[in-house]
Amino acid sequence: MAVLVLCLPVSSFAQSKDDLMKKGDVEVGKGNAIGARDAYCAAAQKDSGDANAASQCKLYTNEANNFIKQQNNYYTQGLQALQDGKLDDAEKLFKRVKLGDRLADAQKQLSIIADQKNKATASAAADAQMDTKFNNAVNAFNSGDVSGAKTGFSGITGKHAGEVGDYVSRVRDYEAKMSEADIYLSGKDYASAKKSYMAAAIAIPNAPAKGKIGEMDRMMASATTTTNPVPPTNVAPNPGSKPGNSTPPQIIDINALLADARKFLDKKDYSKAMKKALEAKNADRKNKEAQDLIEEIKTKQPASASTGDEDAELSQYIKYYYGGSYDDAEASFRDYTKVSNNPKKPGLANFYWGLSLATRYYLSGVSDGDRDGKLLNDAKRKFKAAKEVQGFVPPANIISPKILAIFKSS
Repeated sequence: MAVLVLCLPVSSFAQSKDDLMKKGDVEVGKGNAIGARDAYCAAAQKDSGDANAASQCKLYTNEANNFIKQQNNYYTQGLQALQDGKLDDAEKLFKRVKLGDRLADAQKQLSIIADQKNKATASAAADAQMDTKFNNAVNAFNSGDVSGAKTGFSGITGKHAGEVGDYVSRVRDYEAKMSEADIYLSGKDYASAKKSYMAAAIAIPNAPAKGKIGEMDRMMASATTTTNPVPPTNVAPNPGSKPGNSTPPQIIDINALLADARKFLDKKDYSKAMKKALEAKNADRKNKEAQDLIEEIKTKQPASASTGDEDAELSQYIKYYYGGSYDDAEASFRDYTKVSNNPKKPGLANFYWGLSLATRYYLSGVSDGDRDGKLLNDAKRKFKAAKEVQGFVPPANIISPKILAIFKSS
């Protein structure tokens, strides 16, 4: 019993046994096993012959030990929850530590949790603010508000920082292409300006560049339109004309063009015959007589690998490319290069086919990582086909160094 005496508070010795027993009863009522233990054991110390005091001392000593063990378990479980990132669970467990050796440690952990929660709340508020800023910038971008997008993406940090880079690159590409188009426009090079506007529209589809493309078509048409003749009996409107133009559409006599084409064919002037037949076909793409006449001319004209010598059909298809009508150009090159069509210049046709594909490849993204790799592979195949035509030499002075590099590596 001497050991118990050393563990008990000094104040316990100043109280009578009966007072200590009453205090023990009060602590039991509070559910305080440690307080009950201390009181009952102090009473047993005062009267070693009091069996009731000794019995209560033993009982609540066990209860106190179990309680302390439970408190320690709460603390240990709290540490595990904290390690697992379960702050709410850890906080509940640490708050259950009311007494014992771990009380001070539990209070310290509660302070740490409170600090982490405050930081998490502040971080969540900052993330929410950045989410709003990012979403507003994306909406501006998607609606074509270039200035709003540029301002909105500035200063965005956090989880959206990586996404912002792509948008900013596209804004820069858009601005560069718009500046480039304006330079071409000042020199009245409407075809080149159109291509730059198309590239800008690819970067930001709903931006003002989209409307500029149609404007360039109208300006090119206006620059080439001549005074309309008196309409003949068999006519077709020029497919390049558009409703709403201030200049009336040019009228084309398809029958007259086909008649001229046959006259030139009879004279074996294949170039002029093809030119007239193509004019008829361009006026009416579904005109079977024009298509049949073109096929007849193809079978009679000799093939050539040279980029020289006029080929009216191929020249028209090349114009599609320079006019930015890449799909029309490629469909035409595909038909032209069929062996059954006896192409006059297969090398040049395949070269321009590859040139169109390569151009679309560079317009499909702002870097090699996000461009359409299939377009690049198709371009290389067409360049290779051009090289296989004996005697073909590419017109290197009219294409960009980047595309020329693709040609050389094919």
